[in-house]
Amino acid sequence: METMHHLVISSGRLLLMTAVLIGAGCASTYDVSVMATSRIAGVSRGGTSFVIHDPNRAALGELRTAEIGNALRTALSAHGLHEAADSKTADLVVEITYGIDPAKVSRVEHQEFVFGRPVMPGDRLGPPPEGVARELMGYSETISTEFTREKHVSICARGGRAIAEEQPGEDFWRVHVVIANDSEDLRGHLPVLISAAMDFIGRTTDGEVTMAMRDDDSAIQFVRRGL
Repeated sequence: METMHHLVISSGRLLLMTAVLIGAGCASTYDVSVMATSRIAGVSRGGTSFVIHDPNRAALGELRTAEIGNALRTALSAHGLHEAADSKTADLVVEITYGIDPAKVSRVEHQEFVFGRPVMPGDRLGPPPEGVARELMGYSETISTEFTREKHVSICARGGRAIAEEQPGEDFWRVHVVIANDSEDLRGHLPVLISAAMDFIGRTTDGEVTMAMRDDDSAIQFVRRGL
């Protein structure tokens, strides 16, 4: 069980920070982790036509997989790729897998600064007189339980003959994307995950890359609009 420490600032500062955040807009922000590998130089070196293979199709049904397929086709179109008429004429088989992991539980310690004024001889009960500065008197501690759920997408491309010959084939490129937060909404996160993967298709990262994405990012809006 992980223990994380957070400092919660006094109410006056907290109100100021809240005002700044409201002024900056209400778009959600996602912390995204990406790992990508590619054994070809340039996405189109493997071919420009593709078919999509979704192993979750049977479990999710046609409407959900069509929605995910449209998001993936949109992301691939940004690299000049287009869908083939069938698997026999496709240069690539693009496979997408996705899911949500069981919640991870962590114990979080919150520390809140406590401000006040030392009690002086002759002080009366009630609020301190105006103009008397408050001092940091210490801090209070509370412990809460938080749940984190990892939503993930993996997209990989193999040669078109792999599906025709019923062979697993070797990856031309692969991208794995993860968002970890307290949400259980995999469906709402899929356009964000796919748009994050879009920028790393055909690239190789130096290990895991982390970045922040806002809900109003142009890449996310592009994938959500679809073709």
